[in-house]
Amino acid sequence: MEELNYYLKELRLLKDSPNLEQLLLKLENEENSNMTARAIVTEVLASIWQYRQDKKMITWTTTACFPKRFLQTPFHLQHANIPQKSAEEFLRCEWIGRSENILMCGPSGLGKTHFSVAIGQQAIAKGYRTRFVSASKLFKDLNKALDLALAMYERKLQSLDSVNLLIIDDMGNGSVPADSGAYFYEIMDRRHNKGLSTIITTNKAVSSWGTALGDSVSVRAALDRFLEFAYKVKFSGKSLRLENFNKRNRMNIQDSVEAITKD
Repeated sequence: MEELNYYLKELRLLKDSPNLEQLLLKLENEENSNMTARAIVTEVLASIWQYRQDKKMITWTTTACFPKRFLQTPFHLQHANIPQKSAEEFLRCEWIGRSENILMCGPSGLGKTHFSVAIGQQAIAKGYRTRFVSASKLFKDLNKALDLALAMYERKLQSLDSVNLLIIDDMGNGSVPADSGAYFYEIMDRRHNKGLSTIITTNKAVSSWGTALGDSVSVRAALDRFLEFAYKVKFSGKSLRLENFNKRNRMNIQDSVEAITKD
C-alpha cells in the first residue's frame, strides 16, 4: 500500500482516493477474486472519479450562492400552473448546452425563484457552473467595483463569464444604481457572444425594466440579446407564501380551540 500511495501522490490522485484501501480489500476478497486486472483498475478509477464529482458538486453548490431556504425545501410545481412536461424539459438542462435562456415571469409568491434554484442544482449535477444573484445585489456589486477601479469591475464581469448558467433573480425590484441599465447590457452582450445561458425571474413587466434600471436604450439592447434565444415561463395562481400564512394561522386557531375544549 505504501508503494501504491507513492504513485498516487506523484500522479496527484492520493487526495482523491481516501477510501482506496477499503475498496482494494473489497476487490481482493474471495467473492471478487475472479475479477480481471482491467476490471479492478476500472473500479479504482471510477471510485476516484466519483469522489471528484461529489467534491465538485459540493464546491459548485456553495459558490453558486443559492438561498439556503430553497435548498432545504423540495420544489413542487402544483401551484405554478406550469405544464409538467415543460418543467421536466427545463430540469434536464439540455437547453444550456444549446446556449438558450429562460424568462420566468408572474406575480410574487408563485415559486419562480424556487424553480430557478431547482434548475440551477440540476445544472451543477450536469456539469454546468452556476451562479445565483438578485438583480439588486448584482448591479450594486458592479457599481461598487467600478467605483474602486476599472480592473476590479472587469474582474467582476469575468467572474460572471466563468459560469455556464447565471440566474438573475427579481429583476426590476429594489433600488439599483443609476448605471444599472448599462451594467445589464454589458452582462447580456458578453453572455450572448460567449454562448452562455441566463435565467431571469421577475414580477414586473419587461417594458418597465428600462425605467427601473435607469437606461431604456441599454436595457432594450440587453433584452434584444437575452430574448433572442429565450423561453418564456409564465407563472400564475395563488401565492404560496399567503397560502402558508393562512395554513399556519388555521393550525394555530385549531390548536387554541382544542386547548380550550380540553380545559
